[in-house]
Amino acid sequence: MKRSINKIIVYLFAMTVMMFASCTQQESFEIACNLRSLSAPSSYAVLTHTNPYNGAKDTLAKAKAKNGVFTFKGKVDYPVMCQIEIGQHKLNLFVENNEISVTGSIQMPEEIAVVGSKSHTDWATLLKKEREIDYTRKQIFMEILKIHKNKKTDSKKLKELEDEHKSYADSLKNIIDKQVNNDPTSYGTTYFLYYAIVNELYTAEELKEIFHNLDEEKLEKSESYNFIAEMIALNNGIAVNEKAFPFNIGDSISLDQYKGKKLYLYFTATWCDSCNSFTKELEEVYDANKNKNFEVLAMYLDYSDTDWDYASVRQASKWNIACDKLYWHSPITKKYGVNEIPYGVLIDGFGTIEAVNPTITELTNLINK
Repeated sequence: MKRSINKIIVYLFAMTVMMFASCTQQESFEIACNLRSLSAPSSYAVLTHTNPYNGAKDTLAKAKAKNGVFTFKGKVDYPVMCQIEIGQHKLNLFVENNEISVTGSIQMPEEIAVVGSKSHTDWATLLKKEREIDYTRKQIFMEILKIHKNKKTDSKKLKELEDEHKSYADSLKNIIDKQVNNDPTSYGTTYFLYYAIVNELYTAEELKEIFHNLDEEKLEKSESYNFIAEMIALNNGIAVNEKAFPFNIGDSISLDQYKGKKLYLYFTATWCDSCNSFTKELEEVYDANKNKNFEVLAMYLDYSDTDWDYASVRQASKWNIACDKLYWHSPITKKYGVNEIPYGVLIDGFGTIEAVNPTITELTNLINK
């Protein structure tokens, strides 16, 4: 009898511990902020999240800030990258359901301390490493340029610097790989992979092996994870000599209307500064070959009426243009494996892919083949 009572006591104690753990698990976030150096003693702070697919911004919480002190309260379904916005100031913060503190000077965002968000710590650790490596690589690159400008080039020193420059790029990949292996469930690390691809530090293909070491089951809700998975899958989706994916944009533009002509399907955007120089080169190619059954269709990755004005863009363009305002999430963008812009696919008059993202020289040679 005594033994039975002891068993019951042990059972009840275990159940109490489990219930307590369940009750104390955070189901919402409370973010206490103390940000010095705000220009106004009193202002409103907003916590926002921007969807990586379509650029849509959602407000998760608002608070009245007094002398830089305020608190956000709310709930997220999974850890997600957000921004704290106060007037003209913006700070990145990885939010998860926990008690989080954010302290420091608003004028020095890189030194702001965030406690209570493991996702933010994982992301910030890699970001700091990336910036340190980027600074060093730029210094090495300047040394390489100096040698090239010197009439008496030191080939041995040049080779050493070029090898060192590449080794720093490889070192960041090794750091990311190690962090993924240490915790394959980290939303913060996953977001850094997304950041690295979008900012062209690496291509999706270069990070594919590291990405596959992440825990898909635990990260299935992550926008960043799904974005990268889509890019990798689509990268393998098109190839030279295969049939081009058919498309219809609105009522007036389709692949069928370009039968019998070589079509360069050009992916660009009004917000893409790096596309400007490529567009100018493409215009020269177009002017020289437009009488040779060669056409260009520019697919714009814009996502709002504010940024996209068909009339003004059409007036400045030498060729047909289209935009479905779905950003990277556009079906045609997915079909053609677009993960960076400028980007283009050359399709022959029979609907077969001739080249994937050719250089201007390669494009010219193929048109005149």
